[in-house]
Amino acid sequence: MAQGHKLIEVVAMLNDLLVSMGRNRGATLSILELDAEAEELEAVTAGHLPPLVIEPDGRPRLLEQKHGLPVGVRLGHSYEAFRYPFPTGSSLLLYTDGLIERRDESIDDGFRRLTAAARDAVDGTGSSLADRVYRALLDETPREDDVALLAVETEPLEDVLEMTLPANPNVLGGLRNTLGRWLRAADADDSELFDIVLSVSEAATNAVEHAYGAREATFTIRCERNGRQVTITIRDLGRWRTTRPPSGGRGLEIIRSLVDDVDIESDQRGTVVTMTKRLSRKA
Repeated sequence: MAQGHKLIEVVAMLNDLLVSMGRNRGATLSILELDAEAEELEAVTAGHLPPLVIEPDGRPRLLEQKHGLPVGVRLGHSYEAFRYPFPTGSSLLLYTDGLIERRDESIDDGFRRLTAAARDAVDGTGSSLADRVYRALLDETPREDDVALLAVETEPLEDVLEMTLPANPNVLGGLRNTLGRWLRAADADDSELFDIVLSVSEAATNAVEHAYGAREATFTIRCERNGRQVTITIRDLGRWRTTRPPSGGRGLEIIRSLVDDVDIESDQRGTVVTMTKRLSRKA
């Protein structure tokens, strides 16, 4: 979390800040952290409606928990975090009460309509999950309250993983995490995972730092598994500085020492780094 704080600490600090402002106005919230590698979801709810998870098999379930007080109500109030399984292939819906509340209707009726809409939306096509749920619950009648809906969908990692990322150092941590998950799915052992992730990180760092200069741009990474052989290609569309050629520097030495083969092609259209490594265990 931000600056190393846990979810409950973040909510508690926000609560105390709002109380200290003296405006006597509270707010509900749900804050969640998804650990894709552990396939777990941690949630803290402050008076807000429960998030809804759609299981990989399409079954919806509300994350029932103690909601706690809204933030901004009582100084020093403590909140509780809850952890839930969130296997790859699950989806998450976060929403405001305007989505499900109706005049002269109980909140339980609203929850039943939400779960039914989520169940039906799983098999829909042609639009996003959020759009399908939204349309199922809302008609053209003017709403009495604001409506917000956020959907998070996860998909199993396949034999081919391809990403286009901003040439920004901030993306490298997420790249390493995603690559680690993909390699574990490929049955790489800890040593192979370390070698490949470090090699890709070095190549991606070079693309971020040396290919484009200060301008905004992107680079692509493609990871492919063929049997026990892993092939990873990092491509940029920039022009490397003459003082730091793509084939030089200690980064390439590190990569060559960790993978079986490295190939670098560079011209006016950009640079392509391709590395291969054979996994020791049968994938």
